Amino acid sequence: MNRQQTTPEAMIFDLDGTLFQTETLLLPAYHATFDRLRAEGLYEGETPPEQLILSGLGMLLEHIWRQVMPDAEQAVHRRADEPLLAYQVEGMSRGDGRLYEGVAETLTELRRRGVKLFIASNGLEGYVKGVIRHKGLEPLFEPEGLYSAGGIRHPFQGRSGTAAAGEARDS
Repeated sequence: MNRQQTTPEAMIFDLDGTLFQTETLLLPAYHATFDRLRAEGLYEGETPPEQLILSGLGMLLEHIWRQVMPDAEQAVHRRADEPLLAYQVEGMSRGDGRLYEGVAETLTELRRRGVKLFIASNGLEGYVKGVIRHKGLEPLFEPEGLYSAGGIRHPFQGRSGTAAAGEARDS
C-alpha cells in the first residue's frame, strides 16, 4: 500500500486551552479585576470562585461575566472587561503565562514546512494578539491571521436583541 503524506495548506488553532495555558495568566488578572471593581464600588463581597471563570473558557466574555456575576448589571460586566484585559497585558509584559509544552516548536516546524497558521479565538483582540506577540510567535502566523471575537464587528452589535433579530429577518 502506497500512502502519500501531504502537508495541509493551512491550519487554524484556538488560543486558550489549545496553545496557551490560559489560567496561568487569567487567574491573577481575575482576582485583580475584582479588587478593582470593589475599589470602584461596583462589586461587593468575595471574588467569585475561580471555577466559574475557568468553566466559561471558550465562551464570549459577555457570557462568562453573566455566569460569574449573574446579579450584576451589564454595565458592570462591560467595565470588568477593561481591567481584566489590562491586567492580562501587564502580566504578559512581565512574562507571565505559559504555552503548552512543545507548542512553539510544533508551530515553528509547521511554518518551516510551508503551512499557513491562523488563530480563531473568542478572546478579546488585545489579549489574543498580546499573547502571540509576547510569546514570540507573531512571525509564525499569517499577517492579519489572528481572529478574535472582540475584533469582529457584528452589524447589529449594541442594539437590542429583539430589534436586531427583527431587522435581520427583514433583510
